[in-house]
Amino acid sequence: MKIQPLIEKIKLLESNLGDRNTYTDLKYFDLKGEDILQVQKAGKRMAKHLGLQDLIFIVSYVNQYSDTGGQINLNNSKNVFIEINSDLKAYGEIVLAILAHEICHKFLHLNNIRLFPDYENEILTDAATVYTGLGKFSLNGCKVETVTNTKYDTIRESYKTGYLTKDQFSFIYYLICSMHKVSKYEMEQGLEDEVISSLNRISKKFKEFSNDILFREDYPPEGIISVINNISNESQIDYAKFKRNIKIIEERIIKLANKKYNDFHFYLKSKRDFINSKANKNNNKERLNYLNNLLIYKEFKTLSSDIFSMNNEVFLINNELNEIITRFITNDLTSDLEDLSNLLMFECPICQNKMKINKIGLARIKCSKCNYNFIVDTSGEIETKYERESETETKSERIKKSPFKRVWEFLKYIFYDQFFDPY
Repeated sequence: MKIQPLIEKIKLLESNLGDRNTYTDLKYFDLKGEDILQVQKAGKRMAKHLGLQDLIFIVSYVNQYSDTGGQINLNNSKNVFIEINSDLKAYGEIVLAILAHEICHKFLHLNNIRLFPDYENEILTDAATVYTGLGKFSLNGCKVETVTNTKYDTIRESYKTGYLTKDQFSFIYYLICSMHKVSKYEMEQGLEDEVISSLNRISKKFKEFSNDILFREDYPPEGIISVINNISNESQIDYAKFKRNIKIIEERIIKLANKKYNDFHFYLKSKRDFINSKANKNNNKERLNYLNNLLIYKEFKTLSSDIFSMNNEVFLINNELNEIITRFITNDLTSDLEDLSNLLMFECPICQNKMKINKIGLARIKCSKCNYNFIVDTSGEIETKYERESETETKSERIKKSPFKRVWEFLKYIFYDQFFDPY
């Protein structure tokens, strides 16, 4: 429950009405909603409590939408018409709560107090019922549950009126009572048991609101200011270190990571280009073929070993990065970022040509400038460490999945199994 907006509304009322308003609770009374004369008298009592006895409140029941409890005419006429949903006439507590709300609408209107948009003004009006001493009617009538036993079944129905929950009404009521130092006995008089339970929860949760120190003009005291300053300084130190680490990440780690990424592709391209330049060079001379193929084999063996080491290293780094990322965002980036276009933009690691694709996920692409082909990942999903490790339990299993294993099998076929299998 967000209490600051509620406190702000009470402060608005106090700022505008505090000099004229001496808090007095209107004693709660029961009402038979079907009796329109009783309803008229109830409206008159509430209006008199608010100092509106010179106005004539005329209350009637009309058919309205199910989500409308009542409405009031706010013109400048001395006759004030209030219409209440006829479906609610059987529930006296609800009718009283609607009357309190609608009459407070008129009270605020006459005092030129209004908030925008309308929803905020309705909440202000609910708060005003409590502020002006009609709170017990709102508390008892904001939510009413009925139980009807039939021959075949038990029917339970719940009716809610107003724009605040029972706990929000209870909080405002407890706040007003604390402001005016109302005793617990007076506070609970006329309230339903369920409302008292809600009020007890609120008063326990916000018991510090009844501390007399809050009435002092020199609040907050030096002790609190000193604590605030200490907390502020300690927090600023922590966030200063946090900002320093961000700069280190931006200036050092990100640059080094990008260099590692580009170096990998430069290395891979150079080895592939070398092997491709030597492959299928038939010299019609056995010894030259032998030397040429030996160079291919040597480059492949170096490439295979280096790539495997690089892959292990980046695998560990990715696990660490994924763990850090998931501390700040959910596993699905698409739920945290409105715009994922940055994932679709990238540079060729060889010539830095800027490109964009519209495919989501892993994709092999070819640079339009230098013709280098490589794989990118544009997915918004973050791999977790557990998921990645579960796919690669052992080193041997990772090797079996390696594309170099297939190449090696082919080379073994070329060289008639004369070389030792590095795997």
